[in-house]
Amino acid sequence: SKKIYKSTFFSPYPPDKINFYDDSHEKVLVEKINDFHIDFIKTVDEFKKDQFIIKTKSADYYKNYVMNLFHKIGLDKFPENLIISSQINSQKLMAESESICGFNSTTLIEAILMEKPIVTLSIKNITNLQDKILLSLDDQTSYWNDFGFFKKYFSSKIKKPSIKKNN
Repeated sequence: SKKIYKSTFFSPYPPDKINFYDDSHEKVLVEKINDFHIDFIKTVDEFKKDQFIIKTKSADYYKNYVMNLFHKIGLDKFPENLIISSQINSQKLMAESESICGFNSTTLIEAILMEKPIVTLSIKNITNLQDKILLSLDDQTSYWNDFGFFKKYFSSKIKKPSIKKNN
């Protein structure tokens, strides 16, 4: 497939994700998931020559969550190179994207199977098990941990994963 998008960000919605973790981690998780989105949106705004997608689930509140974060950032206008959609087929998006971003989602496993570089949210002492599972599947998984990550990631050449062949 022709690469149309620099990256597709499968939007993790905090209330859907925090149930998998200890209650004591809830505040940190929500904050980090918000920051993961905000860093992506701010970076998209700087990479105006590239196209990006944020894929949400279909209920309105998923899209509203992303739009509320956008308003929080205080950019003058919505980036013209960013599409927020719940409608486009996920497999099609993955095929047409150079990289895939997400958190605690089967789409990341699918992306690895499609040999796509992935970026996932990593939080020290909280997401360790998940991080290990993804690393065991693919040694080129990248871990977002703070603001500025996406700028560095999209500035460097996105690596094609090396799929380990079993002889």
